Amino acid sequence: MGARLAAPPTGDAAARFLATFNLVVAGVSWPEIEPKHGQFNWEALDKLVAWTHENGLRLCMGPLLQMDKHALPDWLFLEDSYEEVHLSATKFIDAVVNRYRGKVQLWHVTARLNQDGAFAFAEEQRLRLVVDGVDRVRAIEARTPLVVSFNQPWAEYIARKDQELTPINFADTLIRGELGLAGIGLEIHYGYWPGGTMPRDAMDTSRLLDRWSQIGVPLMVFVSAPSSMGTDTMARHPAHPLVDLRAGGINPAWQQEVVERLFPVLLAKHTVQAIVWDHWQDNQPHELSCAGLIDATNRPKPALEAIAKLRQQLLGS
Repeated sequence: MGARLAAPPTGDAAARFLATFNLVVAGVSWPEIEPKHGQFNWEALDKLVAWTHENGLRLCMGPLLQMDKHALPDWLFLEDSYEEVHLSATKFIDAVVNRYRGKVQLWHVTARLNQDGAFAFAEEQRLRLVVDGVDRVRAIEARTPLVVSFNQPWAEYIARKDQELTPINFADTLIRGELGLAGIGLEIHYGYWPGGTMPRDAMDTSRLLDRWSQIGVPLMVFVSAPSSMGTDTMARHPAHPLVDLRAGGINPAWQQEVVERLFPVLLAKHTVQAIVWDHWQDNQPHELSCAGLIDATNRPKPALEAIAKLRQQLLGS
């Protein structure tokens, strides 16, 4: 069980992280690491890697490539050709993996390439990006496990734009291609739109996991849910909580209810090898609005207590 960090937590937040999680997912922000083409700033990521190792935690790094507009550097222009984008992306992947070679237990290579993203590339082009990204990491780190992840695993986005491959078809194509992936990641951003997951009950989630388990590889589930409808200036993603998620609006208790409803289902599935809360702290840069387990005033939310309690009850540690 883990959470995504943008920077090392401190004080009480650090103690709570260490008491609850044994995995750090180190977010890789291409715009921050390579703000100018060919010029890299590793300071923040170096500090997070060092903190992870100092505290004996396992480290997953990535995604190395995500084609959402906010995840791309400003110097990568939307009118650039596919070949230009492909070349820049593979060079960035090479740079990150070469720097942290031997320090990472799991590489999260690509995310959300089942959707067209900022460039609206064709499915065949996005498949090639995934395959070539995996090949680049494998060429540098031959033995470290690799995963790729898929957003909207229920395929809500196909109602907006018809595509040949559903998320599970996309994943199955990659697995059948024998790329050597150690697992598949599912992103369940509960209650956000556009780009998130529509409200689902525990039975729907169970059926989804059973369906994805048929691919035959372990699953890594990335989860988030909002705790407020308020403004979040640190959020990068344009998605917002659905206004009718809960009568009276969203609050931290509702986020806690999502944890208590979904986590037991995830923990019950033997194919789910890792669960990651995709946002740790609201006062650090993050993707989705008000999804952290630590609020903007550095106080823990009830959802964090719920995860810690479930871990103790169901995993015994």
